Amino acid sequence: MRSGQPITYPGTNERSAGGGRPTSRREEILTAAGALFAESGYHATSVRDIAGRVGVQAASLYAHMQSKEELLFAIVDRVADEFVTAIVPIAADHARPAAIRLRAALRRHLEVVARNLPTATVYFHDWRSCDPARRAAIVQKRDTYEAAWRSIIADGMAGGELAPGDPKIAALTWLSTANWFATWYRPEGALDPGALADNFADLLLKGLMSR
Repeated sequence: MRSGQPITYPGTNERSAGGGRPTSRREEILTAAGALFAESGYHATSVRDIAGRVGVQAASLYAHMQSKEELLFAIVDRVADEFVTAIVPIAADHARPAAIRLRAALRRHLEVVARNLPTATVYFHDWRSCDPARRAAIVQKRDTYEAAWRSIIADGMAGGELAPGDPKIAALTWLSTANWFATWYRPEGALDPGALADNFADLLLKGLMSR
């Protein structure tokens, strides 16, 4: 079952930092760091590499940051916030069927990844390299995000729309598909994130719909 026109929720179509905020030296540094972390990995990227990408001396970076790890946290925290902002209104929309909300959530997730492809890649692969306190903050936001997915699925199961099962396992299945998207998606591909989300949802919902 298709949902027709995509549902628009408040806060889900905002542009990312790379597309909507005024450019500043710190933003340039974050953009360069995000690209390098995505290309080479956080640990293999040096402050000198970041400075070279920005076109400044390494010592100049410290006027805008305290450490490389601070840049990593700024990157992954921003992506985590965008994911949470994208799904919270969808999970709270109890008036709509769970299948419609799952489609919308998957579309929003893929759109966040596509808008932030380098930094989303860093988020998925390098967030554990943050220090313990910052890592705990990211874990809290990841837990909030995953709980929102579980709540949509649990609503559908409780109402008989979705087949009985474990909402946690079902949510992890959807999120595994959604997160995998970041490893192979290319903007120049034939299908945009919305079309890909619809195709994924068609396949995944066949295993969840109540019969």
